[in-house]
Amino acid sequence: MSLTKRQREILTYLANYSEEHGYAPSFEEIATQFNYNSLATVHEHLTNLERKNYIKRAYNESRGIEVMPSDILPRAMSLPQLGTVRPVSQSRRSGSPNRSECRRTWSGAAATTTSCASAATR
Repeated sequence: MSLTKRQREILTYLANYSEEHGYAPSFEEIATQFNYNSLATVHEHLTNLERKNYIKRAYNESRGIEVMPSDILPRAMSLPQLGTVRPVSQSRRSGSPNRSECRRTWSGAAATTTSCASAATR
């Protein structure tokens, strides 16, 4: 579904604000940004963005707006899961000192870092 010019502006504002602050703006902050006198106007725009699947809102939660991945905002992306990493049991870890052990850590919203070290050096 296509967006109106104002909906695109609000979506961009939501994404930029969330990226900068780490949380979504309040209805009041959105109203101030776009010079709206009524929060009902903000609610209407957010409802339309949610209906078009550009945002997801957590009801009864302050600042509960999440910008969804879309063609409009290419920096928001959904990554497929390529596989799983099975845990190594304690008995197998101590029984094979030449075996490598890898740990996956999350840094940021979408990036993963995998670090591997020989079990003998631990």
